[in-house]
Amino acid sequence: MSDRVLFVDLEKYKTDNNLQKVDDVMVDDENVLNAYHGYVSGNEELRIDIIHTGVSEISIIGTNNQGNKVRYSYIVEVQSSLAGDIDGNAELNLKDVILLLQICAGLEKPVFYSQFSDVNGNNSVDLAEGIYVLQHIIY
Repeated sequence: MSDRVLFVDLEKYKTDNNLQKVDDVMVDDENVLNAYHGYVSGNEELRIDIIHTGVSEISIIGTNNQGNKVRYSYIVEVQSSLAGDIDGNAELNLKDVILLLQICAGLEKPVFYSQFSDVNGNNSVDLAEGIYVLQHIIY
């Protein structure tokens, strides 16, 4: 999922939120997102790398035009939209098949489950998803 990257123009963000400067950017769960605050070609930017599905909070701490410290926090939920993606890493591979077989055998409880894990719409993750994933990775 590392190919999913978002950029935020912090110059525009500062203008829109009446900030003099951005002092810090914090991420609640770095297993879901990573954030990098810096300058690209002289422009202040925030780069957000999406690592895995889940929920994380991003906080932008800055100084407003009155000189007060302010914090803007955003809850970000990352979901996979890839049918059959059992482990939620936005890839279909043998890990999905193995995890699915472990779930079907009762050896593993599903940690990640989204509407996209269920490829045939029967409201469960079963062997049909395993067959679907195998067909996709073979072809």
